[in-house]
Amino acid sequence: MNGVLIVDADPDVREVLTAVFVRRGFRVRGAGESDAAIRMARDEAPDALVTALDLKPIDGIELIEQVRALPGCGDLPVVIFSAATRHDVLDRIGDRPLARMVIVTKGGPPQRVVEAVHGLLGQGDGDT
Repeated sequence: MNGVLIVDADPDVREVLTAVFVRRGFRVRGAGESDAAIRMARDEAPDALVTALDLKPIDGIELIEQVRALPGCGDLPVVIFSAATRHDVLDRIGDRPLARMVIVTKGGPPQRVVEAVHGLLGQGDGDT
């Protein structure tokens, strides 16, 4: 069973994504702030990270970098789940590497996030 770490300041977003991931067979941990997410990832490396960009005390881009710097997380699959446009997200990423990273825009069905994680984990169309 794969584990996913969901990081979003909005508890409703975390709750909806958690429910969708659990129904698809994932173990889920959630955090509302980036520092809590880093502690969780340090304690138990997730199989995938789903994160918003607008977090505190550091933003989602810095969170990704710090989590990927942890032992066992160097090539961690990441889904950036943001209300910003894809272009704006890419501007924020800048020249950082995009390996194993997918951008999903908020506003559509939450199943798209699960499908993106499945794709990054090499699990095809999302059937578990």
